[in-house]
Amino acid sequence: MNCFTSIEIGDDVAISDNVTLRDTDNHEILTLGFQALLPVKIGTHVWIGMNVTILKGVTIGDGRGGGE
Repeated sequence: MNCFTSIEIGDDVAISDNVTLRDTDNHEILTLGFQALLPVKIGTHVWIGMNVTILKGVTIGDGRGGGE
């Protein structure tokens, strides 16, 4: 996990092996409007499977919990 500003993880989130979470590129690109840092938001009742990479600016909404 590389967090420079904000990675939010909701309740009842399962994160498997070898998962990468990053809210930054670790570098700047000289392009108008480029943002090196953007938050990552993961909702509640989410399962993140093996070998997933979640990059800056990604929002994962709430999953369905409790077999509903």
